[in-house]
Amino acid sequence: MKITTHIGNDGILKVELPAEFANQELEIVIVFQPVIEKSALSKFVGILSDSEAGELQQVIKDEFEQVDTNEW
Repeated sequence: MKITTHIGNDGILKVELPAEFANQELEIVIVFQPVIEKSALSKFVGILSDSEAGELQQVIKDEFEQVDTNEW
């Protein structure tokens, strides 16, 4: 089960479990990990291998001129 929640000033985490877990002994594992805002490009991370990314960078350098925005 994965949840994202806000912990208030009191530091109390409240978790409601499905009724099917009632009256049972459970082992609960909690991992603390701050939520980091994702950039629009983050969904593309890992699509290319390191070698493919290097090849793509080289093609971009070879095929496109760098534009100096100060010339405009």
